[in-house]
Amino acid sequence: FQSAEPYVFRPIEGLAEIDRDSIHPSDRALLELSGAEKVFDLSNVGETAGLEIIRERGRYSADIREEVTCSPGQISTSCRIAIRPTTTGVNQILVFATTPLGEATWTDTESGEPLTVERVDSSDPRWGELPRNGELWSVRLSHFTASPVEIAVVSATSWKRKSEVPLIALPDAQNQRGWLSLRGASEDMPFPEPKELHACLLPSPDGSTSLDDSYPIRAVYQFEPQRCLQESDVVALSLQPKRRDARF
Repeated sequence: FQSAEPYVFRPIEGLAEIDRDSIHPSDRALLELSGAEKVFDLSNVGETAGLEIIRERGRYSADIREEVTCSPGQISTSCRIAIRPTTTGVNQILVFATTPLGEATWTDTESGEPLTVERVDSSDPRWGELPRNGELWSVRLSHFTASPVEIAVVSATSWKRKSEVPLIALPDAQNQRGWLSLRGASEDMPFPEPKELHACLLPSPDGSTSLDDSYPIRAVYQFEPQRCLQESDVVALSLQPKRRDARF
């Protein structure tokens, strides 16, 4: 049997799972082609044996790496979300942004294929207790996977006044870590105002794995995405446009 998120199955009443190594190689090859996750012995089961289908989201941990590029009149945000499933597998995730993303594109990093996304309505129960000033997105991965996968989110918003950068967090992740780097030409660099973000050392110029290397990195912060999901916590990065006549 193979399940697809958010459904999983549990054996009941003595339905026994078979060790794949105990199956004849020719039969095992057929199982590998089918993509079956678990194999059960149906040759000797009671009348009450069966499978219970329940609704349960796939569990995973994640690393979130955001890059914010400042240019005249615009803030561009590029984000990589590395997902590591910890159970049977994942085929969709919820993504929360602390402020609106604007026009955004979502892709599978490895294949470059666009992903199917849906903005979750504020009346949807999946919002739970999330802060209402943000956005919640349902993202369907390119395929069901139990292996690590990475997705990319790229967006841009106008920047004419002091603005908050959208920080990304994952409501369903068991564990998650976040980093944010700030890029821009020296004449365009804003005055950053971080709240509950911790400054980190700048990476070496030749060690970048950036989505956008057009500007040098000016600052790097680490943050706790889980705190972005709580109304009581204020985790934010505000950027004030630099006046053209200002001097460092």
